[in-house]
Formats: sequence, C-alpha cells, structure tokens
Amino acid sequence: MVTVGYGDITPKNTIELLFGIISILIACVIFAFSLNKIGSILQEIKD
Repeated sequence: MVTVGYGDITPKNTIELLFGIISILIACVIFAFSLNKIGSILQEIKD
C-alpha cells in the first residue's frame, strides 16, 4: 500500500501525479476488500 510520507518525494509531472492517484485508489479498494473479506469470515464463524 501507499503511504503519504513527508513530501520528500513528490510528482514532477502529470503522468506521475496520475500514477500516484491511481495507485492510492487501487490500494484503498484492495484494503477495503480485504477488511470486508475478514469481516465475512468472522461473521461465518460467529453463526
């Protein structure tokens, strides 16, 4: 996953900015899917 960091590495052009934005969005989707899957597994164990 991608972290925000301290700003020491920043995008210099539009391509790098778009890559960063898309990377963060994909990482967020993967993280949300993982949490949902873990929640589903725990719900099945509870039932």
